[in-house]
Amino acid sequence: MLIHFCFAEGERMELKEEKINWYTRTIEDITQHFNVDKSRGLSSKEVKIRLEKYGPNQLKEGKGRTVWDMFFDQFKEVLVLILLISVIISIFLGE
Repeated sequence: MLIHFCFAEGERMELKEEKINWYTRTIEDITQHFNVDKSRGLSSKEVKIRLEKYGPNQLKEGKGRTVWDMFFDQFKEVLVLILLISVIISIFLGE
């Protein structure tokens, strides 16, 4: 998905979203779209420019889930709650 910011002098910023199915494109189309030489890749200068513009290609580290979070998440399912209630009832009835 590409997001384009289009604005002219004195006008509000307009956000246009364009969805591109990259898997349907040829390698030549993609390298031409991103202005990359297929055999040499990006020059060091272009890498530096893109790093400054877009930042590093890294995912932000999210908050990890603890064992207790995963354990208690099991009880959010309706079927698990029904089975748990059934066990409690069976214990009280002595079955």
